Amino acid sequence: MAVFRRSSDTLKSGRPPDWREYQRRLQRQRRSRRPRGVWVGGVLAVVIVAVLAYLFSGPSDKSIANRETEAPSPSVPPLAPTVDKATVQTLIKPTDLFNRASGQFTIDGHGRPLRVETTLDMDLQRSLVGALDPRTARFIAVVAVDPGTGRILAMAGYDRNGEAGNPCLDNRFPAASLFKIVTAAAAVEEAHLSGGSEVNFNGGRYTLYRSQIQEKVTRHTIRIPLRDAFAGSVNPVFGKLGALRLGMETLTRWAEAFGFNRAIAFEAALAPSRFEASADAYHLAELASGFNRQTTVSPLHAALIAATTVNAGRLYEPSAVARIVDADGKLRYESRPHLIGKPMAAATAAEIAAMMEVSVRKGTCRKPFAGFSRDSVLQHLTIGGKSGSIDNQDHSARIDWFAGWAVERKGSAKIAVAAMVAHEKYIGTRAGTYARRVMTDYFGKLFAARKAEAAALGRADGQNGGGRG
Repeated sequence: MAVFRRSSDTLKSGRPPDWREYQRRLQRQRRSRRPRGVWVGGVLAVVIVAVLAYLFSGPSDKSIANRETEAPSPSVPPLAPTVDKATVQTLIKPTDLFNRASGQFTIDGHGRPLRVETTLDMDLQRSLVGALDPRTARFIAVVAVDPGTGRILAMAGYDRNGEAGNPCLDNRFPAASLFKIVTAAAAVEEAHLSGGSEVNFNGGRYTLYRSQIQEKVTRHTIRIPLRDAFAGSVNPVFGKLGALRLGMETLTRWAEAFGFNRAIAFEAALAPSRFEASADAYHLAELASGFNRQTTVSPLHAALIAATTVNAGRLYEPSAVARIVDADGKLRYESRPHLIGKPMAAATAAEIAAMMEVSVRKGTCRKPFAGFSRDSVLQHLTIGGKSGSIDNQDHSARIDWFAGWAVERKGSAKIAVAAMVAHEKYIGTRAGTYARRVMTDYFGKLFAARKAEAAALGRADGQNGGGRG
């Protein structure tokens, strides 16, 4: 498996830091986010003011009484001149970044107003918020990310009861077949498979019985390429990979490399996605195929996982805040792309991306993208995705997932999207439909801007007498 890397300087040994070193760095940032000098200066200032007040004001009955009856007002530690992402997380609530109608807002920075400038593409954000269909949904969450930077382009959704605050950052949702992305990557690197490798299974495609994870070949055995098993979300194939070829330690290692059970730094509280394995063979089959409700993932994390497949296996820290400035216009925080790991090699990422492309063309993601090759915008894109579907814990809602990406065929622009809908009694707008809307709007705007720019350049050339003889 590829080493989980950071983008910062390597260690003295020359080896890039791994996930555990990245986590220790986050802890050090949290402990040291207020410089010692600022605290010492603040204490000295309080002492000097107190001494001067005592020297220049005579004692009175009122002041003596106040000393006995009034508690001293607590001092608020000043905000450091510049702050890190961990400090920003203490100032911004998850709801501050959810369904925003404006790309800027103001927060309280320890008694001083601070202006927050987001990374959101507000045209995309407003279009997405306006497209939400909550009639039959308990939750909707859609996140769009720039794969090459981790920059959040849109974050919108719906929470019927208001209990999640921001469902895009909520980790309660079963990952379902989205986890097949992790299993497929592990199978390519650990079991030396490729998209064309033949795998076999017995029984139904979407069931997972103990008999189906046994390695047996009969006249009823079905053999298919791994890419088709991925595109068709064939549970027994991935169950056998987990139980018979990967095992507990390998699955756990790969899950954590992709960010499960890990704190991922963000400007608002982001609960870690959960993965827990045992040595039981059938349990491993359930985990590897996503046929369980214990492996959970947040929609934001799902978008990051999809992004790695079109970013040469690189995983970037997400960021929804571009910068924060104070009332004087001084910069207090600025986000920069931060590579937190590389869970898979570039060649592996290319294999998984190819499997996701097949899933959109003829697999479980084909319906939401039907006719995309004739769409005026989507025909210029290569699109890949992975769907997932499973009931929640009490079977009161059906969790519907899409995680995927779109890449320009004749250009470098790309976007990663994750959409989750918790349908209740009736199935409403599907997750894949929201993802298609994001891709159409994002690239439609991009193509229109390029066309307008080209037209403006053409007019300028005409006015200047340009052209070839």
